[in-house]
Amino acid sequence: MRPGSTSDPGRRERWAAARRRVAMQHHPDRGGDPDAFVRAMAAVDNRFSRASGGSRARRTRSAIRRGLRSGLRRVRAALPRPLPGARRYFDL
Repeated sequence: MRPGSTSDPGRRERWAAARRRVAMQHHPDRGGDPDAFVRAMAAVDNRFSRASGGSRARRTRSAIRRGLRSGLRRVRAALPRPLPGARRYFDL
């Protein structure tokens, strides 16, 4: 998970450096605990994504909702007129 674009150009470098530090300390190939490694990486990612002013999960949910709304519009437009939920309520 990469931090979003912000006005701070060094943010990505600080995020990458923090992840490297965690990898050096906790990576299983270096004798660390796999669970501790995953938790520490998640903590770094959460710290940097929260500071950017929005979370990736929120952006993903918004994108999914937009896709569902447009899909629902297409389905409603394809429904026959007499069915409830159809977008066309009357004949022109």
